[in-house]
Amino acid sequence: MWRTLTITTAQLLKQTYRRTLVVPMTLWYEPYFHEIISGLKQFEPDLFHFCLTANVQTIFERVEGRRSEHTQEAYSWICQRVEGCVDAFQSPIFAMHIETEKRIPDEIATEILHNLHKKLLNVN
Repeated sequence: MWRTLTITTAQLLKQTYRRTLVVPMTLWYEPYFHEIISGLKQFEPDLFHFCLTANVQTIFERVEGRRSEHTQEAYSWICQRVEGCVDAFQSPIFAMHIETEKRIPDEIATEILHNLHKKLLNVN
């Protein structure tokens, strides 16, 4: 149900506010990725997709830093999927990779905006 709700909520937000919509999600399971991307493209044909990446150790450190935000069960579930997620993101379906190692959010956002600008202008 969450996949359908994600698409429906995004569509309603876009219709209501008529603004650029940023949907931060970790979608590594290809069938779910395709389902959500195709659903979003039904109302946003100019969809841009960026895959934020980091190595396994960095992901574990980030998860550990947010451990208090999760139940033990949720924390274990997340940790069990980190390596599979990192491996899955090597697939070319995950669009443009944005490396996040040792970078602050402003640097990552600047790179994304730079790439959006290039795509919008069709510049290589």
